[in-house]
Amino acid sequence: MILKTNSTLRRAAAVDIGSNSCRLLIGQKQENEIVRERYEMETTRLAEGVDRTGRIKAEAAGRTRAVLRRFAEIISEAQVERVMAAGTSALRRAERGEKLRREFADILGGSLRIVSGRDEARLVLAGVKSYRGRKVDAVIDIGGGSTELIFSSLSPDKFEYFSFELGAVSMTENLISDPAAAIDRSALAEIKKETAARIKKSENSSRNILDFYGAGGTITTLAAISQKMGEYRPEKVEEYELDSSELEKITFELASRPIAERKKVPGLKPERADIIVAGAAILTGVLDELELSGLKVSDRGILFGLLEQVFSGRV
Repeated sequence: MILKTNSTLRRAAAVDIGSNSCRLLIGQKQENEIVRERYEMETTRLAEGVDRTGRIKAEAAGRTRAVLRRFAEIISEAQVERVMAAGTSALRRAERGEKLRREFADILGGSLRIVSGRDEARLVLAGVKSYRGRKVDAVIDIGGGSTELIFSSLSPDKFEYFSFELGAVSMTENLISDPAAAIDRSALAEIKKETAARIKKSENSSRNILDFYGAGGTITTLAAISQKMGEYRPEKVEEYELDSSELEKITFELASRPIAERKKVPGLKPERADIIVAGAAILTGVLDELELSGLKVSDRGILFGLLEQVFSGRV
């Protein structure tokens, strides 16, 4: 692969190796805006069992390798000039995380780093802010293995963040006895209680938050469910306002259904049906703890943050 200087880059790719899925974004920078050319997502469930054993299962690593090989083919065909990839919670916590990082980097043929909670928060914030220079006071990103809560400031290099190791996958495994069955409200209450216990407010966390955004697969999925989307449309998700009463209604409706019925819900991808209830409960817990009535949704997050780094030369 021929690497060009960042000022002459036309096309770059970002890969997010997450706890629940692997995602690929290929884009260009046009007039200070990243333009999406291609997006791919595959559920790999890399964090499966990590909370219990501290290890990544061979099957999960195999699923991830297969998806990354497909991504590498797409990247090659698209004549991408720079590849930047990030591994998050599962690779951070697992015993073999560094060994797998090297294997995954070799498959992709680009730079892959395991990002800290702080770096993940920085990338998510940069991605959300990348849309038309909008004002952002705070961002939440609920992943499969961790949740990032970020309080922004006027300076791009100054922000407060909390990264706590609970996510849609880990809470499902730890607090929902049978995610294939209808889920009792007591389990939702436990997830909300655990979420509230993990959030440590800073001195300034009681400030007046006007522009609160949510990013990541859990929250964009909830926005799609709210709009009863047959096919996911990012332009309909971006800036969508999801209030706490609507969120609570969706959460209870999803929890009341066994997984076979959950998979039929418009806007919900079948492979996310087992973990969406836990993810929604985490979000309601955060809104309750911060005493907020809702949030705006962003389809942009860590992937756009990675591309912002590439095109700006901060790599």
